[in-house]
Amino acid sequence: MDEWYDPETKKEVSMDHPLSFEKADRELCFDRIQKKLVMPDAQLHFPKADVTEYVKSWQSGVRCIVMQGGQGDIKHWAFNDPLKRTGKWKNEPPPPAEYRKLGTRIVDLHPITLAQNARTSGGGNITMVPKTAYHRRTKGNMMAERSPSGKLGCTTIPWPSD
Repeated sequence: MDEWYDPETKKEVSMDHPLSFEKADRELCFDRIQKKLVMPDAQLHFPKADVTEYVKSWQSGVRCIVMQGGQGDIKHWAFNDPLKRTGKWKNEPPPPAEYRKLGTRIVDLHPITLAQNARTSGGGNITMVPKTAYHRRTKGNMMAERSPSGKLGCTTIPWPSD
């Protein structure tokens, strides 16, 4: 799962943040499952400030049968937002093969993604939506056997000019 990033603390947002994905996953899913049936905490992986353990979890020989995530208004998968048009990709977006190489990282979120999250999760309050997030490995997503929305891909919608 992705998680919001707080540039002030240089860490993931705490579970006290109203938009915390870890908080939502636990409260709306895992905390509602009978204790004897719930997945152990050791098998729940959320990106943290040090992503080493998170990345290792993908390299430990585990089998990811289904990757859960949501498709956004700009057709991103989770927070696989379009990269800013700078450097090598100033005039065109990277091809899908380049996106598939990207690891777990802090991403700058596209303005449309911020508005979407304010609308769908933040009660319309765009100021509560962090502008950055940890994005789980695009490379890791591609290791999943299935995804609910079908083929994982990338978007070509550009960032607004600065």
